[in-house]
Amino acid sequence: MKRALTAFLIALLLSVAHAAVPIQEIYPSRVAPGGLIQVTLGSVNGQPFDCKRYSLRIWIGSSSYTPTCEAKGSQRFLVMTLPTQAAQLPQMGPQVLRVLNAGERPKPGDPSSRNVHILDQVTGVLSVQSTSQLGGPTQGPVQTSDIPQPGKLASVFTSNPVRSDSVAITKARTAIQAALSSSESEKYDLPGSQGVCGATLYSTRLSSPVLQQQVGLLIEEAEDAGIWVAPDTAKQPPADSVFWSDLPPERLNAYGWEAIHLNSPVTPGTVRPTVYLIDTFDPHAMNTDPFRIKIVFNGDEFTAEGHGSKVSELIQTVAPSAEMKYTQACNGSGSCSLRKVLEGICAAATSAATGKVIVHLSLATPYDHPILHAAVNEALKAGAAIVVAYGNSDRCLGRAGGPLDYCNAYPADWAGGALYSVGASQQSNATPQTFQRGQLRYTRKGDLQSQSGSAERVLPAMPVATQPSLSAPGFFFLPLTDQGTPASDAKPYWGTSFAAPLVTGALVRWVQVGKTGWPTPAQLKCYDARLDLRQLTASCT
Repeated sequence: MKRALTAFLIALLLSVAHAAVPIQEIYPSRVAPGGLIQVTLGSVNGQPFDCKRYSLRIWIGSSSYTPTCEAKGSQRFLVMTLPTQAAQLPQMGPQVLRVLNAGERPKPGDPSSRNVHILDQVTGVLSVQSTSQLGGPTQGPVQTSDIPQPGKLASVFTSNPVRSDSVAITKARTAIQAALSSSESEKYDLPGSQGVCGATLYSTRLSSPVLQQQVGLLIEEAEDAGIWVAPDTAKQPPADSVFWSDLPPERLNAYGWEAIHLNSPVTPGTVRPTVYLIDTFDPHAMNTDPFRIKIVFNGDEFTAEGHGSKVSELIQTVAPSAEMKYTQACNGSGSCSLRKVLEGICAAATSAATGKVIVHLSLATPYDHPILHAAVNEALKAGAAIVVAYGNSDRCLGRAGGPLDYCNAYPADWAGGALYSVGASQQSNATPQTFQRGQLRYTRKGDLQSQSGSAERVLPAMPVATQPSLSAPGFFFLPLTDQGTPASDAKPYWGTSFAAPLVTGALVRWVQVGKTGWPTPAQLKCYDARLDLRQLTASCT
């Protein structure tokens, strides 16, 4: 009898040990490097799951971590700190979190799984909207009287939350409040009269390590107060890329112009659209284009100078008569200010009420950011078209492949309607050339002009949540002469940042030839996924 009972208990213990670990809550639902994740465990047969008895692992995507177990009354918590080393981090963006026993691996359809969003290291601002016209993304209007004034954003965290958390999370909340109290705040007004545009935003820099690391917890707690985090946008074009061509610059550029049929005739109409370029460049600023990046081309390293200025040049190459307006929102390293990006978008939204407007954004952020999204939607609602770079393969560089990994880039991943995301297509070349998000990447191996030469894969294809609206050539030697050929000091620029301007120029042409509304992506292409300017004259032959 005792043996039978013992065997039964052992079998029961093993069945519990290898059963799905019950997850009640993931908190916060977003986490940055160095940030805390708390997993509240559910019960088994009405009893708290004994996390101290088992060796448990937390899986985020395809990465595994060892948590600590904390008991508090009838609650059981697993707490872990996300690493800060890039090699130990899961892929940025939406991921699936699972709790498994040691030795087990994730399986599709595991019942003990929840969604979590992995942020990058945030260095932006924490902003709170003070207008009474628009609330948070899921709530009603914000009352101005309820909004903390500049310097007092920490008041959001003064009241005790109506929830029970682990000791680690409680301490982190206190540290956030202290960091906010010591941060400098500012307020700024955005142009416009509706929604985000026309609002007053209070902001504080996320300058302290506590705010940068615990930004996920900060977002979770502050959302009900209408506060959002504004990350820096990602740098474009990619650093440390490997790209090559043995063609002379004149021929390489010519392949790009021929691919889109740049010489397709255009008869300008009476309407002249305005392009709002939000980038590193403002020709009226004293420091015209501070962007600098070291890149490698054909084995030689050099410094590429300028980003927005090159984007502007490409837009005007396709549409010389475009009226250009500039917002210098990004600095010399490619990091962009949310406030300046919003200012540019809101100015475009205001202008779209009385004229044809195109917003150009060769920049991206990995966050589905509610304030940025609201401003983009506001510009679209006002009638503007928005062209955005789809994002380069560096977004996926060094990430483990797998069905749970994504390489997000916004606003590109919001594409639809008059919001066009632009990928970079290959120009005529014998060797593989890929620099688009999610695609393979190759490097030179040996002499590519001989039988012994080959292309060696250095980055595998990655699953990506969205695909570009359309593609355009994305490799050019710039600047150009008055004749449109590369200048003697021209340098190579590549990536979706330099494919997108061709589409912006095409939209200028679309308006100039008298087309109404904005085209679908299919109306900008002929026989494949690439931009073709012949379509504007309804002649693809």
